[in-house]
Amino acid sequence: MLYFILLFIIVISILNLKLKIIFRENYTNFDRVNPLKYFKYELPIINKLKLGTANKNTTCYQLGRILSKYFPLQVIETSGTLENIDKLSSGEIDLAIGQEEIFSDAYFGKNDYLNTPKKNFSFVGGLFFEYFTIILNNLIPVRTFTDLGRGFEKIDRNYIIGIPEKTSGTYYIIKKIFEIYGIDAIELNTRVDNSLNKIYYVTADINSIISLFIRGDIDGLCMITGPKNPYIINLCKFKAVKFLGIEYDETKSNIMKSFLSPIYYKDFDPRVFFTTNYMGNKIITIGSRSILVSRKEVNNQYINTLLTILYNNIDSIRDELDNYLFTKYRNNKLVDSLIPENIPFVSKDLAIHPGALEIFRKNGYITNDTNNCYNNECHIDYKKLYWKYPIDQVTLK
Repeated sequence: MLYFILLFIIVISILNLKLKIIFRENYTNFDRVNPLKYFKYELPIINKLKLGTANKNTTCYQLGRILSKYFPLQVIETSGTLENIDKLSSGEIDLAIGQEEIFSDAYFGKNDYLNTPKKNFSFVGGLFFEYFTIILNNLIPVRTFTDLGRGFEKIDRNYIIGIPEKTSGTYYIIKKIFEIYGIDAIELNTRVDNSLNKIYYVTADINSIISLFIRGDIDGLCMITGPKNPYIINLCKFKAVKFLGIEYDETKSNIMKSFLSPIYYKDFDPRVFFTTNYMGNKIITIGSRSILVSRKEVNNQYINTLLTILYNNIDSIRDELDNYLFTKYRNNKLVDSLIPENIPFVSKDLAIHPGALEIFRKNGYITNDTNNCYNNECHIDYKKLYWKYPIDQVTLK
């Protein structure tokens, strides 16, 4: 009898040792990382991945914070897409949320990345839209985007606008848009030379820009924003403003395709900021799509699991994101956010992470069947793969 007891103890000890080795070297259960009820998958990586986002008040950061409840992520506050690209390249972060058009420029070495392409990341999923807008003093005689270059003609001096820091995606893109529209955007200094087709700008953090605007030191500010921006919500309480979009122009749109790929023209209703100071209507402007990317070295199973959890909990995640800064009288929910069929869509330039591609194909969002897709254009890296669905509710130019 004693012999069997000793044998049983030895067998149990050996099995326990083997299980410890298995968990230590290969897999860890989510419950061992964090006891949240959503973590029900096993991962080949024990440590949390680092996710670069943006300022804590942005939708990017808030989405990262929400995702970290479902998935082991360390959410990193950054200044935006440009810093995220640098941190991905240096290995400081593993994932990043940012603007699709800038990631595309960086990947293919276009525009500001002409001599320094960044090939170390790949596409994981599309997330939500924000909008290019110029917020102006309501008394400024400007009706269209091109009017911004006519300040000397209208008020005997050039207009002055504020733009977020030079490390921001807004600065990167708006400078190029001014150039395409024939407006010479010059950083304001002590010497001012007023003339036609010119606009002056200052760069600073968003709080400083808004302070300058409220005091009347500048005529407006440029933002890529959505209905969740607390800075704009508060601004509209103190200042009579109007919102200016970037109207569609076929010729200029064709030129913009060189750095905005793809280009989305969307309706944006500034009344979501709810202010009696704003009495305008919807505007048409360029939409900027935020996407999730990953370093190519991140394990396929990790990305696969991240997307599986996102799809399985997408309604809950979207609801929590909508509830951020939500008020009924503004009805300021996000538009076109986390639509399952739209998550796989990306401009044909960016490489898709293999872990993400597996999920997209498994769910039928990317197909080999040309008779069951919305166009006959395939991804340039995957010659026989087609998107089954187009981007909903957007005009893709």
